[in-house]
Amino acid sequence: MNTCKLTNEEISRAVEGALLSKSWSVIDCCNAYNKLFSMEISGNTALVMKKDFVHRVKKNQFSVLSKRVVTLCDFLDIDLNVSKTSSFDLKDEMEKIEQVIRKNPMIEIKIKNLLRNVAEIAGATQ
Repeated sequence: MNTCKLTNEEISRAVEGALLSKSWSVIDCCNAYNKLFSMEISGNTALVMKKDFVHRVKKNQFSVLSKRVVTLCDFLDIDLNVSKTSSFDLKDEMEKIEQVIRKNPMIEIKIKNLLRNVAEIAGATQ
């Protein structure tokens, strides 16, 4: 846990990106996690993942890199031991896309599909 090289803001962006790439809502993420770890949860060796917690991490409303944050990142395949990458520098571009969507909500689905395709291509090259 002490070797994390990402800031809380970078973790939040990574969580948001992971959810987007999987086409998951916060609730979908919790349901998938709780289903995967149901035995551990029932045996009290793991905590239930709650939507409020995932939402706080996604929105950078957490202050401490806790074991729960690390567990969520592990579940979402987010490597906390890598240095900041250029993909985290896409904030300005994403804000521009959001502005375009606000002006023309009809293109939201097309942009989401395009971003999913980009994420798939990026995942295939790793």
